[in-house]
Amino acid sequence: MKIDNSFFINYKKTSIQLFQDILYKNDRGGFDEQALPAYTNPNPLMRYLFWQRVKFSMEYISDLENCDLCMDFGCGFGVMIPFLMNKSTNIIAVDLDTSMLQEIGKEQKWTNVRYSQRIDDLTKYNGRVDLILAMDVLEHIQDINGTLESFKRLISPHGSILITGPTENLLYKIGRKIAHYSGDYHRTNIYNIADELSRFFTISHYKTLFPVIKFFEIYIAKIKI
Repeated sequence: MKIDNSFFINYKKTSIQLFQDILYKNDRGGFDEQALPAYTNPNPLMRYLFWQRVKFSMEYISDLENCDLCMDFGCGFGVMIPFLMNKSTNIIAVDLDTSMLQEIGKEQKWTNVRYSQRIDDLTKYNGRVDLILAMDVLEHIQDINGTLESFKRLISPHGSILITGPTENLLYKIGRKIAHYSGDYHRTNIYNIADELSRFFTISHYKTLFPVIKFFEIYIAKIKI
């Protein structure tokens, strides 16, 4: 389902304002891996490229019929959470440090969001999660197999896993410098992640951002039948 353009523009504007405020109050480089420099980049092309992956992800999620429980793995500062709140009755936000996100949640009056710093602490949700988001996070994970095993344990029989990640090609690396990232923390690329995914799930390619440049790829994974 196509996302209404006016809705998306307003959603993006609200998020950018929040992220710019966080960056203004903190040291440069402290939130690179939450993607704040890319979401707020003053270069309109770079900002457009990065936000398009959010828009494509929203369009996929909009078409899901059963989405009672969602997990945003590596949620950062929750760019997807307000959208998920309109789609799902329960959301689990997972990241190494959710303290600032919880403060945002209080300010924004989020009522159906739970927070966790460890995916291993979520065993009570085994087989119940209808959607797992892993947007530009798995390339940072050292134990990728262990994480995917946790996804397999948590996902419901009809559930979907949406994965986005960088291609790590030359143009992507140039774009990363333009976006003012201060380091290079990626352990792998989206193609290697897709190969690992195929060991656990049936995967399908959803979108390329963008076909000529190939900055990011989006894959969908489901339990093997």
